[in-house]
Amino acid sequence: MSLPDTNVLPGPLWLITTLHVHTLSLHFAAMNFVIGGILIVLVEKWNGRGDSLVVRRFITLFPSAMAATITLGVAPLLFLQLVCPRQMYSATIVSGKKPTATW
Repeated sequence: MSLPDTNVLPGPLWLITTLHVHTLSLHFAAMNFVIGGILIVLVEKWNGRGDSLVVRRFITLFPSAMAATITLGVAPLLFLQLVCPRQMYSATIVSGKKPTATW
């Protein structure tokens, strides 16, 4: 695959790639926090210690952590769409295509 035409990019390709990698890393960190916290809460509930401080603190942080995970997941997709517009557009068409009736 060849590199995209950099004349249409709003900034240098190295900057867009760097921002893509950093925002994707932040998304993965937030995702690990949410999934790890859910596992800790489930294990604590299973062991009968569902009222511990760790469980209560994570339950209060969960809505904010989930919102941060979703928000941090949008930026990498936008940077990917900026660099590979044809592939992203094709994937959008394929995933959004409705099946046709055969009868």
